[in-house]
Amino acid sequence: MYKLIKYRSRIIKSLYFTALTLCGIALLSLNPKTASAEEVFSFKLPHKDSLLPRTALVLSGGGARGLSQIGVLKALSESGIKFDYVVGTSIGAIVGGLYASGYSPDELEAVLSSANWKEAVALSGSDIRSRLFIDQKQIYDRSLITLNFRDFNFIMPEAATEGTAFDKFLQELIWYGTYQPVTDFNKLKKPFRAVATDLVSGTSVSLSSGNLSKAIRASATIPLRYSPIRVDSMILVDGGILSNLPVKAALEFNPELIIAVNTSSPLYKAGELNSAWAIADQVVSIAMDKFIKENEDLADLVIVPELGTYRNDDFSNIDSLVIIGEKSVEKQYNELKDLISGKIYTKILKLIEGISIPEDGNFLTHFNGFRDNHNGFLQARFPSIKSKKDISELVLHLYLLEDDFYSGFNVEFSDNDLYVNAQNYPLTKDINLSGLKIFDGDLEEIIQRYEGQPLNSRIKSQISETLLRLLHNKGFTFASLTKFDENNGDVIINTNLGRIDSVIIISDEITESFLVQRELEFQAGDTASSEVFLKSIDNLNSTMIFNNVELVPLKNSKNGINIIVKVSHAPNQTLRFGGRIDNERNAQIGIDFTQENFNNLGTRIILRGILASSYQKTFLNFENTRLFKTELSSSFSIYYVNRDMYEYSPVDMTRNQRFGYERSFNIRENRAGGKLLFGTQLEKNGRLFVELRHEFQRYYRFSDSIIPKFNRVTTAKAATVFDSQNRSDFPTKGRLIELSLESSILQDDNNVGFSKATFYYHDNINLGHLVLRPSLMFGIADISLPFLEFFNLGGEGTFFGFREDEERGRQIFKGSVNYTYRLPINFYFDTYLYGRYDLGAIWLQPDAIKLSSLRHGFGTGLAFDTPLGSARASVGKSFYFVQNPNSVIFGPIEFFLVIGIILYFEFFICCWGLGVRG
Repeated sequence: MYKLIKYRSRIIKSLYFTALTLCGIALLSLNPKTASAEEVFSFKLPHKDSLLPRTALVLSGGGARGLSQIGVLKALSESGIKFDYVVGTSIGAIVGGLYASGYSPDELEAVLSSANWKEAVALSGSDIRSRLFIDQKQIYDRSLITLNFRDFNFIMPEAATEGTAFDKFLQELIWYGTYQPVTDFNKLKKPFRAVATDLVSGTSVSLSSGNLSKAIRASATIPLRYSPIRVDSMILVDGGILSNLPVKAALEFNPELIIAVNTSSPLYKAGELNSAWAIADQVVSIAMDKFIKENEDLADLVIVPELGTYRNDDFSNIDSLVIIGEKSVEKQYNELKDLISGKIYTKILKLIEGISIPEDGNFLTHFNGFRDNHNGFLQARFPSIKSKKDISELVLHLYLLEDDFYSGFNVEFSDNDLYVNAQNYPLTKDINLSGLKIFDGDLEEIIQRYEGQPLNSRIKSQISETLLRLLHNKGFTFASLTKFDENNGDVIINTNLGRIDSVIIISDEITESFLVQRELEFQAGDTASSEVFLKSIDNLNSTMIFNNVELVPLKNSKNGINIIVKVSHAPNQTLRFGGRIDNERNAQIGIDFTQENFNNLGTRIILRGILASSYQKTFLNFENTRLFKTELSSSFSIYYVNRDMYEYSPVDMTRNQRFGYERSFNIRENRAGGKLLFGTQLEKNGRLFVELRHEFQRYYRFSDSIIPKFNRVTTAKAATVFDSQNRSDFPTKGRLIELSLESSILQDDNNVGFSKATFYYHDNINLGHLVLRPSLMFGIADISLPFLEFFNLGGEGTFFGFREDEERGRQIFKGSVNYTYRLPINFYFDTYLYGRYDLGAIWLQPDAIKLSSLRHGFGTGLAFDTPLGSARASVGKSFYFVQNPNSVIFGPIEFFLVIGIILYFEFFICCWGLGVRG
């Protein structure tokens, strides 16, 4: 890869040599007035950085293609070419905004190359589940379609997803930047503008202040994919719609040079316009292309990385994109150098315009204030000035000096003497963080690094950034520098460490303050931290009460910060639909109606129904995920269940060393009752609770002539559950642990007495495309455990080769090892090959437990991650060993077909091989 670092010094000097040679020629061509020996003429040469053209860098959209802009930034930085302003739209706003926040090009490459882009831009919201409490996970897992209402008025969705994962992705990157909290984008490392499209006015808007993350998010919000961003009266979406190369927005800075980087996607070719999506995209691209051409004409230089047909949604080869961006600068470097030289030449001509040069003479030269290593060189090179040409050469050499030490030069003619006085930057002696003695040890290393260095703008900027990084690494992630004073080399810096002075809550509706405060991981008096801010936003978003959460830190005059927490209320009612088709119970449908935040107390009311030919359930639940400001939780529910169960009849197949059963729906269970739960949350993923259950239950065979009366069951259960899986189906990380002990608390003729305990453990070991899932389950109960409380074993998700409820009993043991391999080729959806080996058994009596009675099962299948839930087709077989004679008895081959999600589940029932509880 072509590297420009080795050319940096030569490049800078060549730019000035070209410009100043032209300047010398122009200087010689002047017609100065004649001066007498008595007259004194003088002029000032400012620091040459002031002659560099004020340059704006404009970054276009283009999706993943825009990450080649990192390479452009690297090449410009390594070649010493400076720019003063950054303007970006869409991906250009992300790259440009992060750069303006203090990320170096190398840091940008490292951070964005390692980012999980698939999760950040996913439509499925794959990160949502990990942010929910246990009871919320159950609601989320059983939903395929969600309709939102506010006070029974339907709310039409604005996009495929709210974009919460994208918000978090951007906010985290911004909050770990060097420059913050900043609400004025002119006060970033480089003044920055994010360009978005306002749907209200139909115009392109340039965002210069506010929440930086929100501004970037607005600029990159693809319509219909993510919900638009509302700022004041504007409704903002992707800036690329009207200005995918926002050169016009850069004119606000009145730059002298505009460098534009165009990474827009090319138009589709005729053979590629074979779908409705491609045609619609082409129509938009044609309109965008017109605006791009108009903006290109306003730029002094347009850099177009050679990306070919690289897709705008392919974030897999960021390293190669960066290289392409670097090479694009290499190819246009000479053109860029000439542009800069021309701008410098124009400035120099203006600088010397009107300067009167004495007529030819013999002026003795005096050099004052120069560093020793230059003083001798200049005196030897220019002992005297005899002509205008000598003057122009002197000017040229002054500009080609190592300029870090000189802020400018004064040139004076007096009598027969010419005086060149250097204006020197003071040299760094000491650096002090005012009032922060705790960092004195760390400052010693920084002082040694910069001691003796000239306090020019570059060194001051480096010192500031070094100190900010030190403070951030020490945990003060919102620290900022409030004042930079230097006196003859002594640097004194005042800081704002990010102490939180106040927390102000702003809501779009009347809200009980505790609903917001209890989710915040900070309070007044704490030191602001990116980590706790991000966690607080996660907490608020996961309440199901709020959305569009915004947290804005603002500096105040007391050397602290005020935190503004802005929340909008989510729809307070939802109607959720779930469905499933399998070869056990055919078609099933579930409907949930949820009222969130009832009476503004955080109470959730759920009315739920499940309907299938062999299963019906109604359920009404009142629950509080958190009680007021505590971690305590509670729920009360009443329910009715009508369920048909299979009855299995053995078939004699021993002559073929096979076993098998005939089955039919022949048993019906009825349950009605209520549950009262009280517990405490164990952070997001766990809960410890006690549950009281009072239930009426019965079962009977369809052939029974008399239907029995209901029995009463009154129990208390102590349990804990921990679920950190990132998905309910196809999880790639996390684990599930469930442990419970349940016992009857009332026993009489109509109250059945029993006790039982269960344990389940399930883990996900991520090996890339392959995920291994070992699991272990066992349960024990006393001999009085009634039939409807039995453990069960069977079904595609729990034991291959067994059908649903094929084995039932009072003791259970089961261990499994499951694998899921994501295939490199998708069949419309993410496609997985999966399989499982099962080992276990169920016993009616404790004395029947024998290792020899363990059953084995194995199977494999294909699974698809569809919008309608997982779709799985598999085949399995079971077997067991016998002695005398030693042999293996096989069961029949069983085929399984499942599409959709589990609708009826409670904790501690069974565990599905793909991670879904059933």
